[in-house]
Amino acid sequence: MTGGPVLRDGEIAALTGLRGFAALWVLLFHVWGAAGPRRMTLEVAGWNLDFTPVFSIGWAGVQVFFVLSGFLLALPYVDWCAGRRARPRTLPYLARRCARVLPGYYLQLLILLLVAWQADGHWVIGGFGELAGYLGMAFLPEPLGVAMLNDVWWTLPIEFSFYLALPLLAPLLHRRWLWLVLAVGLGAMVLWRWLTIQVWAAELAPAGRFQLGYQLPGSLDSFALGMAAAVIFRGGMADWLAASPRCRELVALTAIAVAGALLYWMHFGYRAYWTLAPITFLWTPSFCLAVAAVVLGAAGGSTLLHRLLANRPMRYLGTVSYGIYLWHNPMLRWLKAVPAPFEGYALPWLLPTCLGATVLAAALSWHWVERPLIARVRGGLVRASAPAPASPRAVP
Repeated sequence: MTGGPVLRDGEIAALTGLRGFAALWVLLFHVWGAAGPRRMTLEVAGWNLDFTPVFSIGWAGVQVFFVLSGFLLALPYVDWCAGRRARPRTLPYLARRCARVLPGYYLQLLILLLVAWQADGHWVIGGFGELAGYLGMAFLPEPLGVAMLNDVWWTLPIEFSFYLALPLLAPLLHRRWLWLVLAVGLGAMVLWRWLTIQVWAAELAPAGRFQLGYQLPGSLDSFALGMAAAVIFRGGMADWLAASPRCRELVALTAIAVAGALLYWMHFGYRAYWTLAPITFLWTPSFCLAVAAVVLGAAGGSTLLHRLLANRPMRYLGTVSYGIYLWHNPMLRWLKAVPAPFEGYALPWLLPTCLGATVLAAALSWHWVERPLIARVRGGLVRASAPAPASPRAVP
């Protein structure tokens, strides 16, 4: 690769691979926790290197997803604000977002309900109101929402809430309003997390505080940094990166180094997270700023990021990343329920087994359910937007 992003049907291949990396990172975090958290060190040339933060902070893969969503979904609106295209129509936009998220989720919901019913003959959903909560992904801390059958579902309403908010924020996606986008995102995050800690925390368990504090106002900083990256990229940075190979690689390397340093900060400061300590309000915007720089480097054609993320395996994992995210936790739970095939630390066998089963489930979901329904919705939108054929003129 000599420069410029690798495109496939308008897709930036390295960003597809980055989505796959994020899904694998979340999987690694959960498998490490299920196997029994322990320090992960490696001795190299007399140095004892501690890689534990790579495992213990793997939940930050969710923040990578948020930044990517902010960047990619904002690009058409940025072009509209710059006068390069018509404004994206809201209903087709929402139809595409529903087609991307709901089929895979509803498929998993049905399977998990059937598995639970087959196990003990008990139907998990108790009534129409609870059914509506599951169909609407109302996964808030109890008693605000419904109980989760899959522990990762709590992030789904965050992502979908951003889909709903983006058309309202779209008029701000211009260079002259960039400061306002960041101020709104950071200010909403600070206010929501302060309310969570100071007002609502007494009524919530620690896990509930975490889940509520990350709901959209509390995660708007992550999406805002992705949107800001889209504004900067379309505002001239794309040309600058394309013309400056050294700058592309410098942006990529610096962003990776900063993100790595932030992992260690969170690893050693985690006990103060979700208190009024600075880490609660500074860590996610700092980490997501580094992720946004990675996104810019990848979109700008970084050779390093291309080799790491745009190869065929990573692109495929990125394509089925939503299924990987959804299915790794149930697979892990089912694997933990069977007798261990080996004695000792479970991670060496649990990680590849869970990864293989998860990728298989994600691939089946993508090829049999998600992709066909996405194609059908997109095809319907194309037909709906096509101009009506002109009526033939009457022959005198």
